Amino acid sequence: MSKELILIIDDEKAICDILSQMLDKSGFTTICFYNFTTAKPYYEKKHADVDVVLMDLNLPDVNGEEAIVELKGINPDVKIIILSGYINGESQYGSNFGAKRLIQKPVNIIDLEKAVSDVLEE
Repeated sequence: MSKELILIIDDEKAICDILSQMLDKSGFTTICFYNFTTAKPYYEKKHADVDVVLMDLNLPDVNGEEAIVELKGINPDVKIIILSGYINGESQYGSNFGAKRLIQKPVNIIDLEKAVSDVLEE
């Protein structure tokens, strides 16, 4: 039985590590990148293996809209969950560009597991 692969992109290493630990304990496989510049080449090569992209909208090297558009350019069916500490208006913003869910930071394991499971089932 294969484990679903979750690609995490967040510029805060501690958040990336915590999300990875939470998802690993829930039975998922994770890989973390701390910026879009390094995550994009990985996704270009491995997108068929990635089940969900979990990403912060506020990355130091690219804005959220651009990152979503670029991921969708590689794989139009990419399943993206946005992480954000700033919810006001971003729910609509993210869905306008193809994100499936928005999770507010700080993240709790129940919301994270539910969002990932729901997106995988879509």
